[in-house]
Amino acid sequence: MHAGFGVKKEEHIPGGTLHENLRQYAEGFDLRRYFDMDPLRKRSNRETKPSAPNKKWIGATSVASTPLPLHIHGSDSFQAPITMFAALAALASSSLTLLADPTIQSVTVVGSSKAAFDCVYIFASTGRRVDWIIRSSGHGPRYMAHPHGFLGLFRRWLVKLTSTRTMTWISPCIWGDADRFRYVRWLLHGTRWGRWAVDALWARLRSDLVA
Repeated sequence: MHAGFGVKKEEHIPGGTLHENLRQYAEGFDLRRYFDMDPLRKRSNRETKPSAPNKKWIGATSVASTPLPLHIHGSDSFQAPITMFAALAALASSSLTLLADPTIQSVTVVGSSKAAFDCVYIFASTGRRVDWIIRSSGHGPRYMAHPHGFLGLFRRWLVKLTSTRTMTWISPCIWGDADRFRYVRWLLHGTRWGRWAVDALWARLRSDLVA
């Protein structure tokens, strides 16, 4: 990614910037002709005719390429609009968007995915009251972290933090003893003072990293 994208060192890359970088990469290496950008294709086999000669076919469906509608009892008679996150982009380009409707004073967001975070932020930034519903049986919201965090007294870039030796000591792992630091792990997890230090470090990381 060249400097023309305006991405600062050790900062998060915006989704639109990443998309444009991939688009330019594909066009620069003449890869677009190998892509079949048909989002409605549900089935493929050996008889499928590709648009360009190739030996392999790779299907990139993403994690959730098809929105999963939420069915709530009584929604048919509910007077307020109900929409999926995938429709927000189309609504944003309309003059009758939900974001500009003065009659809408509160919004309810259901779910704890990245899309839910975006919805909460979008509507809260316009001055609406947002009620965020996360089911008790779920796994809770995803981590939304700043680019940097503190490991003790040291400020670390999160991408590098995951490959720091100290993090392997304070994280549970069944193969932990394979790195020949068994005694260090025993001090941290097998003693009262060690457990206190590990809990305090995780608490500090949690307060620094969770946005």
